[in-house]
Amino acid sequence: MRFGGPVVEETSAPAGAPRAPGGHGEALVEASLRGGRRDRAVLRTGWHAVLAVLLVVVGVVLLNALAQLLVGVRPLPLGPQLLAWSVVVLLRLDDVQRLLGGPAMDRRSTARQVLGCLVTSAAAVSSGLAVLVPAACLLVVAVHAQWDRRPSLCTAAVLGVVLVPLSQALVATGLVGSLVDPATSAVVAGTGLLVALATCANLVVLARQRGAADAAAEHERAERDAALVHAVDHDPLTGVLGRRGLERHLAGLASAQGCGGVAAVVLDLDGFKPVNDEHGHAAGDAVLVATAGRLRSALPPGALLARTGGDEFVAVVLGVPDEEGARAVAARLARDVEPPVTVGDGVEVHPSASAGAAWAERPAHVRGLLLAADATMYELKRARRT
Repeated sequence: MRFGGPVVEETSAPAGAPRAPGGHGEALVEASLRGGRRDRAVLRTGWHAVLAVLLVVVGVVLLNALAQLLVGVRPLPLGPQLLAWSVVVLLRLDDVQRLLGGPAMDRRSTARQVLGCLVTSAAAVSSGLAVLVPAACLLVVAVHAQWDRRPSLCTAAVLGVVLVPLSQALVATGLVGSLVDPATSAVVAGTGLLVALATCANLVVLARQRGAADAAAEHERAERDAALVHAVDHDPLTGVLGRRGLERHLAGLASAQGCGGVAAVVLDLDGFKPVNDEHGHAAGDAVLVATAGRLRSALPPGALLARTGGDEFVAVVLGVPDEEGARAVAARLARDVEPPVTVGDGVEVHPSASAGAAWAERPAHVRGLLLAADATMYELKRARRT
């Protein structure tokens, strides 16, 4: 019994009885649900197929009745017509579409269009409607065409060029009946073929234009993303890396191999606050920009330079052989920022800097180096004040 809640009776399994593994019941429930969904999907597809076939039977019977009544012609027996139109309708079912699909979009779209044109044209010819073969092919293209898949459109156009003359030849030789006289059927089918080819050509042009527009949009999006990344990683005033950009580059630098020793330098401008107080923030910004440019020029290619605070800069240099080399890098950077900077109305500001350095054989511990270099820099500042 426990206090503050309902009483729960616990029953223990008999000694030696196996315990069900955790989650086994949930797995069984999930498997049962999946099986139920699959069974319902199969049942739904079966009902759709039955309804489709019933609609085909009704449509074909009505079409033949009207043909017999108005024209006095029944092109083929009902059996071939029912079979052909049933295949056309069944091809529109989702499960059949997935069966015809494949991993390659070009091949999938082409297969659907080729099979659709063949079956639909055969159904039209079987019902004495060879005159509608161009329209049937165009309808299949409109339903199955992928706007960015030009090969499938070209294949459908070539197939239409083959099927239309073939169907008219069957009508002209009397191998199949036609609800329209052969001469009229040939004229109408030829005109329809020209319209279908023009439509396919237009679709190809549109597909090419859409492809170019998509490529341009993708390029613009990539440029915009690159600009956003640059803005996030870089200091907007000086153009060097910011704190976030430095962290990201240090993460990649930690796994670098075969780059020799690494030196970390933390440089802080001395007496920078009076520059802002006496000459204004525009003058202070000019000093920061000039300092960043001088540091960038003094560093070797591949070195990292970042502004991590108001007047604090960080440099990480690879290929430095020892601690003496790291101290030499720091001394050179501090020396290079000392030339006067002209600000405002010809006023010269004489910057100076304290630069602390630290060195390690490998870049794996570069963050620790930055802490050590920062401590060295503050020791130099205290020494100068005293």
